[in-house]
Amino acid sequence: MNVRTIQARLRKYFKHSRYPVKFAYLFGSHARGQALPFSDVDVGVYLDEPDHHTRFAIFKSLLGDLAHTLHTDDVDLVFLDEAPTRFAYNIIRGKPIYTADEQARTRAETQILSRYFDEDDASEHYNRYLHRHIRAGKMTERTPEMIDPKLVRERLVYIQQMLVQLESYRSEPREQFVTDRKTLDAAAYELQTCIEAMMDISNHIVAALGLEKPPERRDAPGILARHGILPRDLGTQLAEAVSMRNTLVHGYSALIPNKVHETIQEDLGYLVEFSQHISDFLEKQAKKPRAKPKKGAKK
Repeated sequence: MNVRTIQARLRKYFKHSRYPVKFAYLFGSHARGQALPFSDVDVGVYLDEPDHHTRFAIFKSLLGDLAHTLHTDDVDLVFLDEAPTRFAYNIIRGKPIYTADEQARTRAETQILSRYFDEDDASEHYNRYLHRHIRAGKMTERTPEMIDPKLVRERLVYIQQMLVQLESYRSEPREQFVTDRKTLDAAAYELQTCIEAMMDISNHIVAALGLEKPPERRDAPGILARHGILPRDLGTQLAEAVSMRNTLVHGYSALIPNKVHETIQEDLGYLVEFSQHISDFLEKQAKKPRAKPKKGAKK
C-alpha cells in the first residue's frame, strides 16, 4: 500500500472517528517513503482524554480500528502526549494527516520543539562524533559510538517508572485483580508499553552496531544475546515478552487477565535484568577510548 492510500484512509477514518483525537500524524518509514514489505504503519495521535484507564480502553479499540481501516495488523499506535521528547519530535516531523483543532496542534508542536531544543544539542554531539569517526578511517563502520545514550536512558527511565507502577498491583488478590476492569486495563497498558520500551532499546542497539537484522519483531533481544550484550536465557525470556505484548495489543486471548496477573507476580524480573545489563553495557562503552585517527589522517 502506498503512502497516499494510507494517508487517504487515515484521514477518512479520523474525520468520522468516535474518539477524542485532536490531531494525528503518519510517521516512520512510510512517511519517509522508505517502507519495506514488513514495515509497520506508525501513527501518532494526540488524545483529549485525561483519565488513564479510559485512555487504555481507547488505545485498544483505536488500534483495532486502524488495523481494520488499513487492512493490516502491522500498525503501531503512539499517544503523542505520552511520548518521550525525542520520540515526540520525530512524530511531528512526519506527515500530519488529521487536525480537529489547529490551535491545539500548534501549541503541542511548540511545546515539543521547546523541550527538544532545550535539551543538550544532540546534533552537535553527533557531528563531533562523526568527525572523529571519519578521521579514524571508520566512516563505513558501525560502532558502539553510534548508540544514542540519551535515547536509551529515556526508555530505561520509562521502564523503571512502569515497573514501579506494576509492582504496586502485586498485593491485589488474583480474583480481585482480574475482575477490576480499570485496574486490569491500566496494568495491561503499563506492561505493554514497558515491553515496547525494551523493544525500542533492543532495536536501536542492533541498528547502531550494524548487527544482523531481526527477521521478526521478537528477535532483537536474541540478537543482543548472541553478541554477548545480554545473557542467552534472558534473550529467550524477552522474546516471549514481545509475544505477550502482541497478545495485549491485539487482544487475541481471553486468558489475558490471568496472564497479566501472573506476569506481574512472577515475571517482571526479566525487565529489571534487561535494564541492568543495558546500563552496564552503556557504562562499559563510555569508558572505552575514543576512535583515534589513522596515521597520516588530517586533524
